Amino acid sequence: MNERVIVLPIEGMTCGNCVRRIEQALHEVEGVTNARADLATKTATVHIVDGDANAEDLMQAIRIIGYHLSMDKVVLSISGMTCFNCVREVDTALSNVVGVTNVSISLMTEKAVVSYVPGIATMQDLKDAVAKTGKRVIDPDELNRNKPTRRYMVNTGTPRGGCCT
Repeated sequence: MNERVIVLPIEGMTCGNCVRRIEQALHEVEGVTNARADLATKTATVHIVDGDANAEDLMQAIRIIGYHLSMDKVVLSISGMTCFNCVREVDTALSNVVGVTNVSISLMTEKAVVSYVPGIATMQDLKDAVAKTGKRVIDPDELNRNKPTRRYMVNTGTPRGGCCT
């Protein structure tokens, strides 16, 4: 029996009653062994038994009682997308990651904007989903290394001939 800990960022928690409602709702999800909400950090720490509980059930339990999970948004640069079938394939792969709530992909810029619930989905989950399609998420440092540098001529005020003489 493997136990896993998930930290859920929760919006709308304002008092002790909120904390109790959230903890009670999470405890009712099958496979949850412990759930503690924290008003100060606006999070709930949930201990689940792998295989018995799933993240979708946790997200749904929070939504049903009127709270929302905070989202993160990331822009992924993806190499290898050459057509709209590639876009569809990557969109499907990212959308199927548990915790992903929205995906928008541009073939022209080779970028995907992904909204997800931190604590449920991770950057590694997103990268793995893209990799399964045969495409690759490009590391931002790699993008900067390969970007051509622009050189500008600085006018020092010294005449160079032509119209400036």
